[in-house]
Parts: sequence; structure tokens; C-alpha cells
Amino acid sequence: MPSTKSHQLIVAYPSWAHTRSLIGLTCHMQQHNPGLHITLLIPAKRTKATKVEFEQYPPLDDPSRRVVLHYGKDEQGEGGMWNPRGGFRDECMAQLEPLTEALAKREGITDPITGFIVHPHDIPYTALVTDVVLGGFARGIQESIQRNKAQPNKPVVLAFSPHNSATVYHYSVGLNNDHGVDVLGRYKQIFEESKGDKQKQAKLTEELITHNSDLVKIPGLWPFYMYESIPVAKDSPADLVPRIYTMGTHAPQWFDGMIIGWPKVFGADLEKGFEAGVFGSKNKFAIYQVGYSLPPSVVDEWSDEGVQEACKTYLHHSPGHSVIYISFGSALFPPTLEQLRVLLDVLEELQCRYIIVEGNGPDEIKKTLRDRVGKGKDKGLLVPWAPQRVVLAHPSTGLFLSHGGSNSAMEAILFRVPMIQWPTGFDQPYVANELDKMGVARELIQIRGGGNVGRKIARDGTVVQGTDEALRKELHDAFHDLHHADYIVKIKKRIKTVCDEMRKDVEDEEGGSYAAVKQLAFLA
Repeated sequence: MPSTKSHQLIVAYPSWAHTRSLIGLTCHMQQHNPGLHITLLIPAKRTKATKVEFEQYPPLDDPSRRVVLHYGKDEQGEGGMWNPRGGFRDECMAQLEPLTEALAKREGITDPITGFIVHPHDIPYTALVTDVVLGGFARGIQESIQRNKAQPNKPVVLAFSPHNSATVYHYSVGLNNDHGVDVLGRYKQIFEESKGDKQKQAKLTEELITHNSDLVKIPGLWPFYMYESIPVAKDSPADLVPRIYTMGTHAPQWFDGMIIGWPKVFGADLEKGFEAGVFGSKNKFAIYQVGYSLPPSVVDEWSDEGVQEACKTYLHHSPGHSVIYISFGSALFPPTLEQLRVLLDVLEELQCRYIIVEGNGPDEIKKTLRDRVGKGKDKGLLVPWAPQRVVLAHPSTGLFLSHGGSNSAMEAILFRVPMIQWPTGFDQPYVANELDKMGVARELIQIRGGGNVGRKIARDGTVVQGTDEALRKELHDAFHDLHHADYIVKIKKRIKTVCDEMRKDVEDEEGGSYAAVKQLAFLA
């Protein structure tokens, strides 16, 4: 494609999975289009990790094409990059909204980390890309541009959603398709009928979501009952109602399209549904399924000082495919205290070698991990924050016990590491279901609680027991033989095929995700 100067404003969100995905997308788009200039807003609390991440990508032919501006005042400290309960949205909006007018006019802004005045590129914006929860900020910039006549044409506003396509589909497509449950419509119903009454809101949420047995059918996933979409309720789903209602109501007003960080080859069967209309709007809404946004090779990755070396040493002294890597992401720690004890009991009983990330759990979870992992007969290694790509790429890693995060899933497929899924909420049950159906992971069932206990799962009729003994048996079966267990053998065979399909989709010029990234890079 011909290259002319263009300019996109990209706003990252502090959740590390979100930030690094947008870093990768930025690098890939600028590699495609040598005329693309990007002004990138990075949370101040992710400065160290961002610097290391950028260093993993090939340098730009002209470094001046990328301007980085930090927002917020808290520079990144030591320890893991954990998400607070409820996320960062309110904090981010308070930090970003004062920048609206200056960004719209492309005026200089003082960087809170460097102290220097940073000027966005003096080129009209073609697109404003923000994390999906920051849409109001991007729309505010667009409105300011129009109000101040800061440029001739209105830039498009695109949401970035680092989730699997099935989650976006279920929450956005609604009644335009026949998957069985308009989940967004239900959250709207709960919000409007409860009128702020917390008890009524909780009762309606139970009736329509957490204990509801309506069957959902989404292409590419096993069928599931509505209650299966909340397997582990770490936060009350009723408390999420106002947030989901706001997102669903405002998304058609905020965004002109959405970038989904999931391979198009995995979401191909959802294309027609997306084209029929999303968020209840019949207006054209562009969907870009772009796949993973990762560096070309595993060189380095941010982690606490000494942790990366500790992981490498542990793996180096372990036999091939013998180590279980356990990480539950940066938002929630899925196991309860009792479930964690069962997990550690099984790992010790089977004398498993494993690396476990401390995670974002409460104090009693962290204390139990520190008291038990690597002590006595236990053969594990506890780390506060792991260099995940480094661990997954190592030949000693044989299995990945994960929370069902989309980035973790794509990384495991890329490095051909079989997965066990222990999901909690939002997109994680959809990812876990899809990976299980795809044949590259095994989803744990006996970890479920709440409205799932004593009830069947739709895919095969298994009953959720809700007991420690049922979980112990399931974990024992999952971990007892990392080399020859039937499910491991099947996953290893299948994951090679899926890896090749995914790589072709993302990295080959004929791939759907490759084409989507290129299309974004040349937005005019």
C-alpha cells in the first residue's frame, strides 16, 4: 500500500495484559506503514515494564515516528503489576480527562515522569484508539476536535478489547443472533428494573445470570448453561451490573469500531454475527480481529530483580517437560484458601516440580503460599511475578495451569504448552471453554461454586460436586503424568496444528489477523 503520513493516538490501560498488547499492536502497525506516526499514552505506573517491552521489538527506521507520553504520577515500583478490585477505570479517567483539550489541539503536555514537555505529532489524527473501558475519554477528544475545528476530518474512535472474540460476541451481538441468551439485554433489564435497589438487583442477577439454566450456543465453543458463565464468583456479579449497563449503553456512542486481540482464524464463525450489528445498533461497526501482539523472539521480559534468573535456574535443573507453570493473571486469584490447600497437597503428594506466581490474592492466600511452597517435601518455586514468555518457551515446561486469560492462552499455544484452565469470571470462562473445545486445554470443572454446584454442565453432563474431594481427584488426574496421560498426548498433538494455524493467521501475509493489522495501520 502507498505510504503517506498519518497519525493515531493510542491510550493504554494499566492492566499489564492490556498495556503490552497495545505496545505490540503499535510496533506491528508501524512496521507495516512507514508513514504512520503514533502518539502513545502510557500509564506512569508501567514505565519500567514498558521500556523493557519496547526493547524486544525491532527499532523503528525513524524513532521520531513514535511519541510516548506518560499519564498519572505513580511511577512503577517493585513487585507484581496487580489490578485493584474494580479495575483502574475511575483512576485513569481522573488522570486523563484534564489532557483532553491539549490532545485534541495537539499541544504540548508536561510528562509527569520525565518533567519534559511532550508534543503529540502535528499531524491530524486518523484514529483514536483506547482501551474498551476508556471510551468516554476518546469520544471527548473527538468532540473537542470538532468543537475547536482542530482538524478538517473527524478521526474514528476504536475500542481495544484484549479478550477472545466469543466474549465480545456474547456481550455485544445480543438479539441479532440465535445463540440463545442476550446477556447484555439481561444486564440492562437488571439495572432498569432494580432502580438502584441492591437486594432486587442481586435477586434479578441470580434469576437471569448466576443461577439461570438457559442454554447458550456460540460458534466455536461448547454449549453452556448461563450459570456456567460465572463458574467462580470472586466479585458479586450483581455489583458489576451498573458497569456493564454503562458499557453496553454508551459503546455505540463512544466507538466506531473495535479491535479484538484474538486470532481471526479462531473467530471466523462469528463474522456474520458481528456484521449483523453490535450493541443493539444497526450502524456500521468495524471489527478487527488482530490476534496476538508479541515480540518476534523471547529475549527479555520485565520481572522483579532476580526472579528471571531464579526461574531459569529452576527450569535448567529440571527434566524436559516436567515443570508445571501456575499463574492466574494480574486481576484475581481463582482458588479459595481451601482449594489452594488441595492444589498444594496434590502437587506435594505427586512430587511435582512447579513454578507458581504469588498472584493477586488476599493475605491468607499469600501466607499459605509462602509457608508451603518449596518447604519440606514440596518441590515448588514461588515467585512474586514471572517472566511468562521465558518460562513457557523453556523446554522443561510441560504444563500451564492458567486462569483463562486470552494473552496467556495465545502464548501457550505459540510455545505449544498444554494447558489446564481454572477460570473465574468475565472473559475467562469463554476462553477456557473455547480452548477445551479446540483441544489445546483441559478445563477444570470441580473448581466451580455458586449456582453451578449440584448442576450439570451442558457439554457432557458432568455434575459439579462442589467438594474438596472431587477437586482433589480432578487435580490428581490432571497432574499425575505429564508425559503419557491420554489427555496430555492428545493436546500435544492438537496444539501443534493449532499453533501453525494461529501463526499463519497472524504472521503470514494471507492471514486474516495479519490483514486486519495492516488495515488498521493504513487507516485514512
